[in-house]
Amino acid sequence: MVNLFLNLFFAFSTVTNPLNPVDQAVKPLTAATAPPRFEGTWKYVVMGEQGVPESQFTLTLHQEGNRVKGQYCAIAQSGGKTDCDPDVIYNLTGTIQKGKLIGKFYSFFGMPKDKGSFELSFLPGQRLQWTVTHPTKSVYYAPEHCVLKPVKQP
Repeated sequence: MVNLFLNLFFAFSTVTNPLNPVDQAVKPLTAATAPPRFEGTWKYVVMGEQGVPESQFTLTLHQEGNRVKGQYCAIAQSGGKTDCDPDVIYNLTGTIQKGKLIGKFYSFFGMPKDKGSFELSFLPGQRLQWTVTHPTKSVYYAPEHCVLKPVKQP
């Protein structure tokens, strides 16, 4: 009888209890469970006929866990329109969800309260796909959709 009790006790003592905070400890991140790395500088360029860029879109992203903040710089009309700030001002934020960065942005032409929504996802070949899912009400020069490549740092 004692053996039966001990066997049952040890069998059930290895089952995790969802109400016990010790059993709910945060599991360490591994390469398989870590969020994708959006960190870095990414660029999209449309070249004109004379080899001069007609438009350029650059993202500089900083990532902490599954949260990302960053700044975009959009140059349009061969430099005639610049939706950018020379100072480091983060005009986009987001959270990584199911491998995609889902977030909000605002234009330097508009008000910081007038936010649009975007989605960033990885494509093969270390590229990012940018999609505006909900535009701002004010003018902005970020593309509606583009594919960005990483900028190699010196």
